[in-house]
Amino acid sequence: MAQKETQVVSEGEAQEAHKLEFSIWPIILAIGGGVALLGVIIHWSISIVGVAIFAIAAGGWLRHQLAQYQARGVPRQYVQAVLFQVPAEKLSQLLTSDGLLPALHAHRDQLRLRQGFLGMGVIRSSNEVGTVQVVVETRWRDPEALIAYEEDDATVQKVLEGFKGSILPGTVQVYDMEVML
Repeated sequence: MAQKETQVVSEGEAQEAHKLEFSIWPIILAIGGGVALLGVIIHWSISIVGVAIFAIAAGGWLRHQLAQYQARGVPRQYVQAVLFQVPAEKLSQLLTSDGLLPALHAHRDQLRLRQGFLGMGVIRSSNEVGTVQVVVETRWRDPEALIAYEEDDATVQKVLEGFKGSILPGTVQVYDMEVML
């Protein structure tokens, strides 16, 4: 298997990539909003024109910004998000030294050796009662690295299989996504 070259980006280069060119779209967006508000005072038909201008400007601004990001070659990331639910009363079991969180830390340490792996995060809902939603996300440099990971036997889903008694049955969901901005 051929090794891909890793591109190192300095913090200054990363900040430079987020600077966008001037766009007329925010001005048109504000004009559309103003016309819509003016129409509330004068006549409802003017509001319709204002809302139309606003909607067109919002779409134009979004397209303009996305085109700038693509033109600058802002690096994309590919994410696998694994969602599952845990009863709040079992959450403390997952945090013990032989629980899910340490197992995910060990999994992350193994993933750091894989080409294309960028990072891993674990997020949970903040409620202390009821059902707790947990999201484990792994980030990848390119879709090929994510696909290779998914085809491997060592995935987040495999780690979760060791904790079936703590995870609500039928709640595990896996999504592959691309970070846009």
